Amino acid sequence: MTREHGVAEAAIPTPRVIVVAVPVRLPRAALRLRSRWELIAGSALLLVMVALAVLAPLLTLFDPRALDLAARLETASVAHTLGTDGLGRDLWSRLLYGGRVSLGVGFCAAALSSLIGVCIGLVAPMNRMLDAVVMRIMDGVMSIPTILLAIALVAVAGSSVQNVVIAVTIVEAPRIARIIRSRTLSLRSRPFIDAAIASGSSLPKIILRHLLPGVLPQLIVQATFVCGGAMLIESALSFIGAGTPPTIPSWGNIMADGKALWQIRPNLIFFPAACLSISLLAVNLIAEGLRKILSPQSASGG
Repeated sequence: MTREHGVAEAAIPTPRVIVVAVPVRLPRAALRLRSRWELIAGSALLLVMVALAVLAPLLTLFDPRALDLAARLETASVAHTLGTDGLGRDLWSRLLYGGRVSLGVGFCAAALSSLIGVCIGLVAPMNRMLDAVVMRIMDGVMSIPTILLAIALVAVAGSSVQNVVIAVTIVEAPRIARIIRSRTLSLRSRPFIDAAIASGSSLPKIILRHLLPGVLPQLIVQATFVCGGAMLIESALSFIGAGTPPTIPSWGNIMADGKALWQIRPNLIFFPAACLSISLLAVNLIAEGLRKILSPQSASGG
Protein backbone atom coordinates (compact mmCIF):
# COMPACT_ATOMS: atom_id res chain seq x y z
CA MET A 1 0.00 0.00 0.00
CA THR A 2 2.78 2.38 0.79
CA ARG A 3 4.58 1.81 -2.48
CA GLU A 4 1.37 2.07 -4.51
CA HIS A 5 0.36 5.14 -2.55
CA GLY A 6 3.76 6.72 -3.26
CA VAL A 7 3.48 5.96 -6.96
CA ALA A 8 -0.01 7.45 -7.02
CA GLU A 9 1.21 10.62 -5.34
CA ALA A 10 4.07 10.90 -7.79
CA ALA A 11 1.69 10.55 -10.70
CA ILE A 12 -0.41 13.54 -9.62
CA PRO A 13 0.84 16.64 -11.47
CA THR A 14 1.82 19.59 -9.32
CA PRO A 15 -0.28 22.65 -10.12
CA ARG A 16 1.70 25.60 -11.49
CA VAL A 17 0.89 29.22 -10.83
CA ILE A 18 1.51 31.39 -13.86
CA VAL A 19 1.94 35.08 -13.15
CA VAL A 20 1.17 37.27 -16.11
CA ALA A 21 2.78 40.70 -15.90
CA VAL A 22 0.72 43.26 -17.72
CA PRO A 23 2.87 46.26 -18.69
CA VAL A 24 1.40 49.56 -17.69
CA ARG A 25 2.23 52.24 -20.19
CA LEU A 26 2.06 55.82 -19.17
CA PRO A 27 0.73 58.34 -21.68
CA ARG A 28 3.39 59.95 -23.83
CA ALA A 29 2.67 63.37 -22.32
CA ALA A 30 3.19 61.97 -18.79
CA LEU A 31 6.50 60.44 -19.82
CA ARG A 32 7.63 63.75 -21.31
CA LEU A 33 6.68 65.63 -18.16
CA ARG A 34 8.42 63.08 -15.96
CA SER A 35 11.59 63.30 -18.04
CA ARG A 36 11.45 67.11 -18.06
CA TRP A 37 11.21 67.64 -14.34
CA GLU A 38 13.73 70.49 -14.54
CA LEU A 39 11.32 72.63 -16.54
CA ILE A 40 8.44 71.97 -14.15
CA ALA A 41 10.46 72.59 -10.98
CA GLY A 42 12.20 75.65 -12.39
CA SER A 43 8.94 77.17 -13.63
CA ALA A 44 7.30 76.64 -10.24
CA LEU A 45 10.19 78.27 -8.36
CA LEU A 46 10.41 81.21 -10.74
CA LEU A 47 6.65 81.71 -10.65
CA VAL A 48 6.79 81.96 -6.85
CA MET A 49 9.62 84.52 -6.97
CA VAL A 50 7.88 86.60 -9.63
CA ALA A 51 4.60 86.48 -7.72
CA LEU A 52 6.30 87.70 -4.53
CA ALA A 53 7.88 90.60 -6.42
CA VAL A 54 4.70 91.60 -8.27
CA LEU A 55 2.49 91.35 -5.17
CA ALA A 56 4.97 93.20 -2.95
CA PRO A 57 2.57 96.09 -2.11
CA LEU A 58 0.00 93.56 -0.89
CA LEU A 59 2.44 91.44 1.12
CA THR A 60 4.05 94.19 3.19
CA LEU A 61 2.94 97.40 4.89
CA PHE A 62 6.38 99.03 5.07
CA ASP A 63 8.12 101.30 2.62
CA PRO A 64 11.43 99.57 1.74
CA ARG A 65 13.21 102.95 1.82
CA ALA A 66 11.68 104.26 5.06
CA LEU A 67 14.28 104.79 7.82
CA ASP A 68 13.54 104.06 11.47
CA LEU A 69 16.69 104.37 13.54
CA ALA A 70 14.80 103.52 16.72
CA ALA A 71 14.04 100.07 15.28
CA ARG A 72 17.44 99.31 13.79
CA LEU A 73 18.77 95.73 13.88
CA GLU A 74 15.59 94.29 15.34
CA THR A 75 15.12 90.55 15.19
CA ALA A 76 12.13 88.85 13.60
CA SER A 77 8.84 89.90 15.17
CA VAL A 78 5.16 90.27 14.36
CA ALA A 79 5.71 93.77 12.99
CA HIS A 80 8.92 92.95 11.11
CA THR A 81 8.75 89.43 9.72
CA LEU A 82 12.50 89.11 9.04
CA GLY A 83 13.73 91.94 11.25
CA THR A 84 15.30 95.24 10.23
CA ASP A 85 18.67 96.32 8.84
CA GLY A 86 21.22 98.78 10.19
CA LEU A 87 19.03 101.76 9.29
CA GLY A 88 15.78 100.33 10.62
CA ARG A 89 14.38 99.40 7.21
CA ASP A 90 12.09 96.36 7.07
CA LEU A 91 14.07 93.47 5.55
CA TRP A 92 11.02 91.58 4.26
CA SER A 93 9.77 94.56 2.25
CA ARG A 94 13.25 95.25 0.88
CA LEU A 95 13.55 91.65 -0.31
CA LEU A 96 10.19 91.80 -2.09
CA TYR A 97 10.86 95.12 -3.80
CA GLY A 98 14.45 94.12 -4.47
CA GLY A 99 13.16 91.14 -6.42
CA ARG A 100 11.43 93.55 -8.78
CA VAL A 101 14.76 95.14 -9.68
CA SER A 102 16.87 91.97 -9.88
CA LEU A 103 14.31 89.94 -11.81
CA GLY A 104 13.38 92.90 -13.99
CA VAL A 105 17.00 93.49 -14.97
CA GLY A 106 17.37 89.82 -15.84
CA PHE A 107 14.25 89.69 -18.01
CA CYS A 108 14.90 93.02 -19.77
CA ALA A 109 18.57 92.24 -20.44
CA ALA A 110 17.67 88.80 -21.78
CA ALA A 111 15.04 90.27 -24.13
CA LEU A 112 17.31 93.05 -25.44
CA SER A 113 20.32 90.76 -25.78
CA SER A 114 18.23 88.23 -27.69
CA LEU A 115 16.87 90.90 -30.03
CA ILE A 116 20.28 92.36 -30.81
CA GLY A 117 22.01 88.99 -30.96
CA VAL A 118 19.50 87.40 -33.31
CA CYS A 119 19.61 90.41 -35.66
CA ILE A 120 23.40 90.28 -35.86
CA GLY A 121 23.53 86.49 -36.06
CA LEU A 122 21.02 86.33 -38.90
CA VAL A 123 22.11 89.30 -41.03
CA ALA A 124 25.92 89.17 -40.74
CA PRO A 125 26.44 85.71 -42.36
CA MET A 126 24.55 86.86 -45.46
CA ASN A 127 27.56 88.97 -46.53
CA ARG A 128 31.10 87.67 -46.17
CA MET A 129 32.72 91.10 -45.66
CA LEU A 130 30.08 92.22 -43.17
CA ASP A 131 30.37 88.92 -41.32
CA ALA A 132 34.15 89.25 -40.98
CA VAL A 133 33.94 92.81 -39.61
CA VAL A 134 31.03 92.25 -37.24
CA MET A 135 32.36 89.00 -35.82
CA ARG A 136 35.75 90.53 -35.09
CA ILE A 137 33.96 93.24 -33.11
CA MET A 138 31.98 90.58 -31.25
CA ASP A 139 35.20 88.68 -30.50
CA GLY A 140 36.78 91.85 -29.15
CA VAL A 141 33.86 92.51 -26.82
CA MET A 142 33.82 88.90 -25.62
CA SER A 143 37.57 88.97 -24.91
CA ILE A 144 37.03 91.50 -22.12
CA PRO A 145 35.99 89.98 -18.76
CA THR A 146 32.26 90.40 -18.34
CA ILE A 147 32.22 92.06 -14.95
CA LEU A 148 35.03 94.48 -15.86
CA LEU A 149 33.25 95.59 -19.02
CA ALA A 150 30.01 96.09 -17.11
CA ILE A 151 31.79 98.12 -14.43
CA ALA A 152 33.41 100.32 -17.08
CA LEU A 153 30.10 100.94 -18.86
CA VAL A 154 28.27 101.80 -15.64
CA ALA A 155 31.14 104.06 -14.53
CA VAL A 156 30.90 106.02 -17.79
CA ALA A 157 27.10 106.16 -18.07
CA GLY A 158 26.29 106.51 -14.37
CA SER A 159 24.61 104.36 -11.75
CA SER A 160 20.98 103.57 -12.56
CA VAL A 161 18.79 100.56 -13.30
CA GLN A 162 18.54 101.51 -16.98
CA ASN A 163 22.32 101.75 -17.34
CA VAL A 164 22.75 98.39 -15.66
CA VAL A 165 20.36 96.84 -18.21
CA ILE A 166 22.28 98.49 -21.07
CA ALA A 167 25.62 97.33 -19.67
CA VAL A 168 24.46 93.74 -19.26
CA THR A 169 22.91 93.79 -22.74
CA ILE A 170 26.18 94.92 -24.34
CA VAL A 171 28.02 92.20 -22.44
CA GLU A 172 25.64 89.35 -23.30
CA ALA A 173 24.53 90.21 -26.86
CA PRO A 174 27.78 89.03 -28.54
CA ARG A 175 27.41 85.55 -27.03
CA ILE A 176 23.94 85.14 -28.50
CA ALA A 177 25.11 86.57 -31.82
CA ARG A 178 27.87 83.95 -32.07
CA ILE A 179 25.48 81.08 -31.35
CA ILE A 180 22.85 82.32 -33.80
CA ARG A 181 25.53 82.93 -36.46
CA SER A 182 26.77 79.36 -36.13
CA ARG A 183 23.26 77.99 -36.57
CA THR A 184 22.59 80.36 -39.48
CA LEU A 185 25.70 79.15 -41.32
CA SER A 186 24.51 75.57 -40.84
CA LEU A 187 21.04 76.36 -42.19
CA ARG A 188 22.32 78.40 -45.10
CA SER A 189 23.87 75.30 -46.67
CA ARG A 190 20.56 73.41 -46.66
CA PRO A 191 18.79 72.70 -49.99
CA PHE A 192 15.64 74.63 -49.05
CA ILE A 193 17.67 77.84 -48.76
CA ASP A 194 19.09 77.26 -52.25
CA ALA A 195 15.57 76.64 -53.50
CA ALA A 196 14.33 79.87 -51.93
CA ILE A 197 17.16 81.83 -53.54
CA ALA A 198 16.52 80.19 -56.91
CA SER A 199 12.83 81.05 -56.71
CA GLY A 200 13.68 84.74 -56.37
CA SER A 201 12.87 85.22 -52.66
CA SER A 202 14.22 88.44 -51.18
CA LEU A 203 16.79 88.42 -48.40
CA PRO A 204 14.37 89.65 -45.70
CA LYS A 205 11.90 86.93 -46.69
CA ILE A 206 14.58 84.24 -46.52
CA ILE A 207 15.69 85.45 -43.09
CA LEU A 208 12.20 85.76 -41.58
CA ARG A 209 10.56 82.76 -43.20
CA HIS A 210 13.34 80.19 -43.41
CA LEU A 211 16.22 81.10 -41.08
CA LEU A 212 14.46 82.62 -38.06
CA PRO A 213 12.29 79.55 -37.28
CA GLY A 214 15.40 77.39 -37.49
CA VAL A 215 17.35 79.40 -34.89
CA LEU A 216 14.47 79.93 -32.43
CA PRO A 217 15.21 76.83 -30.27
CA GLN A 218 18.82 77.91 -29.69
CA LEU A 219 17.69 81.50 -29.12
CA ILE A 220 15.14 80.55 -26.47
CA VAL A 221 17.55 78.35 -24.55
CA GLN A 222 20.39 80.88 -24.67
CA ALA A 223 18.10 83.75 -23.67
CA THR A 224 17.13 81.81 -20.56
CA PHE A 225 20.77 81.36 -19.58
CA VAL A 226 21.39 85.06 -20.25
CA CYS A 227 18.56 85.96 -17.88
CA GLY A 228 20.31 84.16 -15.02
CA GLY A 229 23.67 85.68 -15.94
CA ALA A 230 22.14 89.16 -16.05
CA MET A 231 20.71 88.79 -12.54
CA LEU A 232 24.09 87.64 -11.28
CA ILE A 233 25.92 90.55 -12.97
CA GLU A 234 23.41 93.07 -11.60
CA SER A 235 23.80 91.71 -8.08
CA ALA A 236 27.59 91.78 -8.35
CA LEU A 237 27.58 95.36 -9.63
CA SER A 238 25.18 96.49 -6.91
CA PHE A 239 27.20 94.68 -4.25
CA ILE A 240 30.35 96.64 -5.11
CA GLY A 241 28.43 99.90 -5.45
CA ALA A 242 28.60 100.18 -9.25
CA GLY A 243 25.09 99.04 -10.11
CA THR A 244 21.67 99.96 -8.80
CA PRO A 245 21.73 103.12 -6.62
CA PRO A 246 21.52 102.49 -2.85
CA THR A 247 18.16 104.28 -2.71
CA ILE A 248 16.60 101.54 -4.87
CA PRO A 249 16.56 98.14 -3.13
CA SER A 250 17.97 95.17 -5.02
CA TRP A 251 19.32 91.89 -3.73
CA GLY A 252 22.87 93.02 -4.50
CA ASN A 253 22.85 96.26 -2.53
CA ILE A 254 20.87 94.64 0.30
CA MET A 255 23.79 92.25 0.72
CA ALA A 256 26.19 95.18 0.43
CA ASP A 257 24.39 97.01 3.24
CA GLY A 258 24.57 93.96 5.49
CA LYS A 259 28.17 92.89 4.87
CA ALA A 260 29.48 95.06 7.73
CA LEU A 261 26.98 93.52 10.15
CA TRP A 262 27.12 89.90 9.07
CA GLN A 263 28.73 88.73 12.31
CA ILE A 264 25.87 89.97 14.48
CA ARG A 265 23.04 89.80 11.89
CA PRO A 266 23.91 87.12 9.29
CA ASN A 267 20.31 87.17 8.06
CA LEU A 268 21.00 90.52 6.37
CA ILE A 269 23.15 88.65 3.86
CA PHE A 270 21.65 85.19 4.03
CA PHE A 271 18.10 86.09 2.94
CA PRO A 272 18.96 88.18 -0.16
CA ALA A 273 21.59 85.61 -1.13
CA ALA A 274 18.98 82.84 -0.77
CA CYS A 275 16.52 84.77 -2.98
CA LEU A 276 19.19 85.24 -5.63
CA SER A 277 20.25 81.59 -5.44
CA ILE A 278 16.69 80.31 -5.74
CA SER A 279 16.04 82.56 -8.75
CA LEU A 280 19.26 81.47 -10.46
CA LEU A 281 18.46 77.83 -9.76
CA ALA A 282 14.97 78.26 -11.21
CA VAL A 283 16.25 79.95 -14.38
CA ASN A 284 18.96 77.32 -14.90
CA LEU A 285 16.46 74.49 -14.41
CA ILE A 286 14.15 76.08 -16.98
CA ALA A 287 17.04 76.48 -19.41
CA GLU A 288 18.10 72.86 -18.96
CA GLY A 289 14.54 71.63 -19.43
CA LEU A 290 14.10 73.73 -22.57
CA ARG A 291 17.40 72.45 -23.92
CA LYS A 292 16.27 68.85 -23.54
CA ILE A 293 12.89 69.53 -25.14
CA LEU A 294 14.06 71.74 -28.02
CA SER A 295 17.34 69.90 -28.64
CA PRO A 296 16.69 66.27 -27.62
CA GLN A 297 19.65 64.95 -29.61
CA SER A 298 22.21 67.13 -27.86
CA ALA A 299 20.55 66.48 -24.50
CA SER A 300 20.79 62.71 -24.93
CA GLY A 301 24.37 63.02 -26.01
CA GLY A 302 25.28 65.13 -22.99
